[in-house]
Amino acid sequence: MKHAITAIVLCISMGMQAQNVGIGTSSPNANAKLDITATDKGVLIPRMDSVHRKAIPGTIGLLVYDSTTKSFWYNNGAAWQNMATSASGWSLTGNSGLDTNNNFFGTTDNSPIILKYNNQPAGKIDNGTVSIGAGAFSGNNNTSPFLTAIGAGALHNNITNPNTAIGGYANTAVGQFSLFANTTGENNTALGSEALRATTTGKFNTAVGSLAMQYNTTGFNNTSLGYVSLSNNLTGSGNTALGAGALLLNEGDENTVVGSSAMLGVPHSGSFNTVLGAQALRNPIGGNSNTAIGYKADLSNSNAAVTLSNATAIGSNALVDASNKIRLGDGNVTVVESNGVFNTVSDGRFKYNIKEDVKGLDFIMQLRPVTYQFDAKKQEDFTKGIISAAQLNSHAIPAAYNENNGIKRTGFIAQEVEAAAQKTGYDFDGVKMPATDKQYYSLSYASFVVPLVKAMQEQQHVIDTLKKQNELLQQQNELVQQQNEMIIKRLKALEKK
Repeated sequence: MKHAITAIVLCISMGMQAQNVGIGTSSPNANAKLDITATDKGVLIPRMDSVHRKAIPGTIGLLVYDSTTKSFWYNNGAAWQNMATSASGWSLTGNSGLDTNNNFFGTTDNSPIILKYNNQPAGKIDNGTVSIGAGAFSGNNNTSPFLTAIGAGALHNNITNPNTAIGGYANTAVGQFSLFANTTGENNTALGSEALRATTTGKFNTAVGSLAMQYNTTGFNNTSLGYVSLSNNLTGSGNTALGAGALLLNEGDENTVVGSSAMLGVPHSGSFNTVLGAQALRNPIGGNSNTAIGYKADLSNSNAAVTLSNATAIGSNALVDASNKIRLGDGNVTVVESNGVFNTVSDGRFKYNIKEDVKGLDFIMQLRPVTYQFDAKKQEDFTKGIISAAQLNSHAIPAAYNENNGIKRTGFIAQEVEAAAQKTGYDFDGVKMPATDKQYYSLSYASFVVPLVKAMQEQQHVIDTLKKQNELLQQQNELVQQQNEMIIKRLKALEKK
């Protein structure tokens, strides 16, 4: 202690006699009152916790180390200031007392903000563009504005068209490798890992979901929402797919699909199709302008070389097997009902080549009205291609009846109606004959009204003829009676003589 006091007194004495003081140096800096020089030691500032620091009266220029906040504090005479957050400093443990008019994270000139991880580019804000993630905008030929890229490899190759100085703008990519290959495509939104990954020049696309529109290249005006939805679409445009796996293998244009795994099947080049329902229209049949509404509503055609168009299946598990045909419901439907009246367009202004060649009694008398039960399950299996036409020839009573099978129906056999029409030379439109052995017969019972009316007219003509004949016979009979009466009178007159 005695030696320490002596050293302090010596330093004070030297300070009073000299302009400046040097510790560890014999020639202190002329501009410093105290010059401490060392290569193996530092200056140790007083250390204390926040409670003791705050207990010190306000003293301008006072400097201490706060062990509670683990930072240096100085006193401005009115309050303590944390050197870690004062002026332009930002604390890694949070900041407070910020003035949003003056405090911000960014630059005050035209310089970009660069983020790095492991000394590699990890983010950039430049010219109205935002990229965050390893490899985002890593092509970095980009000068286009209004871009947002978040995720490794997002908008990797985005550039501006060097000839027009435009292109590749107004894109938003969030997710690993989303919009990875985009060059000059514009107004695209990709949200999800690898969404719109292969798109190069396609524009106005919106893809939400992992792998959504993954392989799209130049297709435009597409909307895809759901995991792998529209994933394999390459150049198709104007498509809307909502649901995981919806329109997965699409190759066409302007298809609208809503439902998980809807229109999922093998590559489908059809366009203008409308699908609503999970797993609807999954059959590998192309074609245009088809409609499937309902769970697993679908087209059915065992001939893969034939495509169906303008076919409509409405209802859960409904299957339509021919173009320009509408199917309502599956084999379980027993009633199709409406409070309205079903009308067929019949305006004479649109009809031409009108002929009165409808068959009446000849055709009607050939028909055989019967009652029967219908195996809806067998018909459904045939439509799906599970059983062949040859197998239908062997009659088998269903092992289990459902409500539909149990109904006792009244009607005709389509094949017999076809034979009756052929026998009478009648081109009857009430029989829908299968175009191939993969399709089935159907009847339009409403079409029977016309030949029935014709038959009634023919029958009425016969009745009217018989009436006339009967009237003539009655007249003849009355004349005979009159003649008989005259003969009787004459005989009686002769007897009196």
